[in-house]
Amino acid sequence: LVSHGKTHLFLDEVHKYNGWDKQIKEIYDSYPKLKVVVTGSSMLHLDESDADLSRRCRTYTMQGLSFREYLKLEGIVDLPALSLEDILEKHESIAARLTNKLPVLKNFEHYPFYKEEGDGFLQRLENVVNVIIQVEIPSVAKVEYESVYKIKVLLGILAQRNPYTLNVQELSSLLGTSRDSVYKMLQLLHRAALIRRLFQKDGGLKLVQKPEKILFDNTNLMYALSESTDAGTMRET
Repeated sequence: LVSHGKTHLFLDEVHKYNGWDKQIKEIYDSYPKLKVVVTGSSMLHLDESDADLSRRCRTYTMQGLSFREYLKLEGIVDLPALSLEDILEKHESIAARLTNKLPVLKNFEHYPFYKEEGDGFLQRLENVVNVIIQVEIPSVAKVEYESVYKIKVLLGILAQRNPYTLNVQELSSLLGTSRDSVYKMLQLLHRAALIRRLFQKDGGLKLVQKPEKILFDNTNLMYALSESTDAGTMRET
């Protein structure tokens, strides 16, 4: 490619290629003028990269399509991004301004995964979760089938009771496993971007391991994994 004058190399789903990190390191060092962009849908596999790419690459985690981005993509309205401070302090005036511009709820119904699955969004999302738990987590953490099953049970418990104020003793009893195993499961689910662990701001080193609360990464996951969802829980998430 370089000998033919190409300047950019794009590799999608790079984590599926064995030894990708070492290959990228070698390409970077051998062809300093070549611009290389790699993408992957598995955060767990990308995190497991054992070659030292930290000094060679800039990492960007792409979040899911926001409602604002969806509205712009569909040509409905182009809205500016808002800071958290503005949302907290001026949410009433912002909401009034937006609802005067467009029918928010009507547009929101067509928002998630709208280009792929239509009405099958939640089933599609559940399938993604199953792939993460059954394929990706075992491949990086080397967990047994029994542990995979317990991770699925743990996710179901969290979906029913989220936001969950962490009680490790209760979870270890419900799952029939050790406290250390519960912490490991929560860490893997967090790294896979299925849940978020919230810690005390000034809790000291003791709370590094024990989060104060467990939240799902987004509310769509809760709809996909739970038959009943509480409105207050959704708002907090």
